[in-house]
Amino acid sequence: MSKETIYIAGRFHLRELFRPHREALRELGYKCTSSWLDLPIGAQSVPESEEQQMREAVVDLDQVGKSKFLVVDMTGTGGGGRFFEMGYAFAKNIMIFVVGAKQQVVFECLIARRFDNWQDCLAWFAARERA
Repeated sequence: MSKETIYIAGRFHLRELFRPHREALRELGYKCTSSWLDLPIGAQSVPESEEQQMREAVVDLDQVGKSKFLVVDMTGTGGGGRFFEMGYAFAKNIMIFVVGAKQQVVFECLIARRFDNWQDCLAWFAARERA
């Protein structure tokens, strides 16, 4: 099994939808970080204190930086941290994959591959693991 690390980035309020995708990747043998997915559903998208915001940002960047792949869900609207995580991953030479429609042309320069949906993304990682 692979044990290569994947970080999933997406809209905070949609995190419950990403959990099954993370589990599917784990079942394929990948290590998935993205501890933000484990925050309780009632959790706010922005921690109350600046100190807590900083702690969570450091954890996120550490997890992105230790990953081989960044999978960014672009199916929701708005930006948020996922755009920063893309730039950070690009600067660290981490392969970036996007799930969803094109957002802006500049992002197309950063990504290694785009998938129309999560099923196609998971199928690609499954085929890669079998190879």
